[in-house]
Amino acid sequence: MKKIKLGILVLSCIILSKCSENNEPEILKTDSELLTLKEWEFDTFEFISSSNNTSNISSDRIEQYVNNNNKGNVTYKFNTDKSGKLVFKTEIRNFNWELNNNNLNLDFSNDDFDTEYILNSININSMNLSFKIESNGNIDGIEIGYKGNYIYK
Repeated sequence: MKKIKLGILVLSCIILSKCSENNEPEILKTDSELLTLKEWEFDTFEFISSSNNTSNISSDRIEQYVNNNNKGNVTYKFNTDKSGKLVFKTEIRNFNWELNNNNLNLDFSNDDFDTEYILNSININSMNLSFKIESNGNIDGIEIGYKGNYIYK
């Protein structure tokens, strides 16, 4: 009987020690924690709409335009102290950020670049943002406004 009790005790100790050695990363629970996890680099743009596309520029062409302008050129870094950094090509812009529900507001120190986003989704691998207002671009010589999802990895 003593051997059985001793065996159960040893087995329990082994199981408990293996559980305490679990090297799984801590599960991040909030969107704010996920934002500050890493530097987010632009990956893909998904077209949603355009209010002034009178020239009928295709959604594929708009996506191609945005992807070409942003891929390898745009990164965001969100810090836990609610500060952050946007790098666009070689330009660095510092901001303070606030996240309320799905509204992500960036307040840039120069006040002419403040931006309001909708945080559509975020997880450990991907962040999906939309501007609250249309973006503007000159596509094939035509000024156009467009909305879409900006995916960062």
